[in-house]
Amino acid sequence: MDDDWKELQKKWGFEAEQKKRARALSSKTYVPPKVSRRDEGQPKLPSLDTGHKGAVTIKQPMQYTGDKIVGIGTMHKSNAVPIFSDQEAKDISSMRR
Repeated sequence: MDDDWKELQKKWGFEAEQKKRARALSSKTYVPPKVSRRDEGQPKLPSLDTGHKGAVTIKQPMQYTGDKIVGIGTMHKSNAVPIFSDQEAKDISSMRR
């Protein structure tokens, strides 16, 4: 029975797999090569001191302060258009979609 089992293992290449596995386990561990940095060996340059100390102020949102535009309308496919008069607003609202 034991001979049949060994013969069957040999037929299906089990022995070869065992040899491969043993060779892989006995090999050295892969160590990747050291990667050099681009700035390695270059002198360290300090950042420019502009003299400003503290936080930066937040930009105020832009807002229309004129009196020419009445509002913003939507024409076609979410296309925003400025409306300059009440008549234009009526025309845009009565257009077919």
